[in-house]
Amino acid sequence: MIIIFYVTNYDNYQYLFLLADLPFGSNVTSLTCTDEDLGPNGNFSFAIVSGNTGDKFRMDDNRLLVNGDLDHESQSEYSLEIHVTDHGVPSHVTVVIVTVYVKAVNEITPTFQFSNYTVTISETTPIGELILSIISIQLDGQKYQIYRIVYFTI
Repeated sequence: MIIIFYVTNYDNYQYLFLLADLPFGSNVTSLTCTDEDLGPNGNFSFAIVSGNTGDKFRMDDNRLLVNGDLDHESQSEYSLEIHVTDHGVPSHVTVVIVTVYVKAVNEITPTFQFSNYTVTISETTPIGELILSIISIQLDGQKYQIYRIVYFTI
């Protein structure tokens, strides 16, 4: 499974789009922080303080990880408020909002009327002519999809 997500970072906001079938422990994103303090005072702690319905995510140092099964149908968006605290005295807190959009994964393979399709094309068939139309049906109540194959040359 290839994991594809898009990150857009505006100051302290991140917007992530990820697939619902990410396995437990997958790295969703990493937060990068800087601090002018030296030594231990320049270290950070990360904590999700709100928006983590069902504890679907967790922090491991600066990494946001999947902590449970994601399901687009039950919840398609999480707005996670993450507090980043430095270890200085006094400590300082920065709030980062990470919005995660869970994309649906097709869990049921579409079915076709036939397993093979054969089309005979005349040499006089004009380019751009529709030569085959195939309909697939998903048994999970999703709409059917129509595929159109058009004659072209390279």
